[in-house]
Amino acid sequence: MKLRHVASSAVGAFALVLSLSNPSVAANGDFTYLAWDHSTDEAVERVLHNPESKKCINLPYLGHDSGSGLPAWRVQNKTDEVVATYLDSDCDGSAANLQDNGPLQPDNFEVRSVMFYLTEPSE
Repeated sequence: MKLRHVASSAVGAFALVLSLSNPSVAANGDFTYLAWDHSTDEAVERVLHNPESKKCINLPYLGHDSGSGLPAWRVQNKTDEVVATYLDSDCDGSAANLQDNGPLQPDNFEVRSVMFYLTEPSE
């Protein structure tokens, strides 16, 4: 009986250690973009700071809920991860990848959602 209790406690402790050793992964740095602010009727720079990796992110302040939002533009990936950018919400459609710490994109490069991910080192 005692052996079964000790064994189950050890398994529980091991599971706890595994869950703590795998925290959420995030890109380090900023992803910047311009979004239209309807209240001031002008473009405002927005920033995703240390965005979560491997998760689709609908860019805030674009009016996704109302369906009337304009896409973001003048995007720049200043993170340490590659970002897949999508013109549609919910990471739908074809993706255009922007390299980590990449240049400012032209005004006609439009985005509504993104997903960050690490790349495999090239050999």
